[in-house]
Amino acid sequence: MLDPCGPANDHHSLDWQILDIKQLLIVGIIKIVYQKLHYMRSNKQEWNGKLVKGLFLLPVVIMIIAGCTGQPSTPPVTPEQTTKTPMEFTENDNGRTVTMPEGTEFRVSLKGNPTTGYSWNATLSAGLVLLDSNFTTDAHSEGMVGVGGVFFWDIRAMEKGTWEFSAMYMRPWEPVTGEEDTFSMTCIVE
Repeated sequence: MLDPCGPANDHHSLDWQILDIKQLLIVGIIKIVYQKLHYMRSNKQEWNGKLVKGLFLLPVVIMIIAGCTGQPSTPPVTPEQTTKTPMEFTENDNGRTVTMPEGTEFRVSLKGNPTTGYSWNATLSAGLVLLDSNFTTDAHSEGMVGVGGVFFWDIRAMEKGTWEFSAMYMRPWEPVTGEEDTFSMTCIVE
């Protein structure tokens, strides 16, 4: 996520705040479901199959809705931008230092599977501007569920300097343990 203490004119900070609120909402609902199930178990109440299924499906439905409603604010695309193929970086570029001219657009693409609850939590230094971020599902048979894919971030190097893109693959409601998969890339903008 972007640094909440970063520049006040960052036009993407609202998008990230909305994402944070959605994540907090999902975590809260999961906790409520867990507490309800724990209460039923500790009081030896009979588990109604429909109630239990509903309680487990509620967070899934909310995660799907939360993932489909956020629209990042992106600058308008010019005809010049549509003909450019941006540089793309993947897991193979982890730890890499890249030199690029000011104004360069690039994409970071990392494999993942949000159906497991995991997602990439990305952080950009102040000289990098997020243009778009999304998840694309891998090709799969119709009706297949639990399919992984690629998380991506389209970024513009806006200021000269040395900047960092980093990401951690984790479940947002779990504490950081140090065992998470990470990705980092240093951008030297000239």
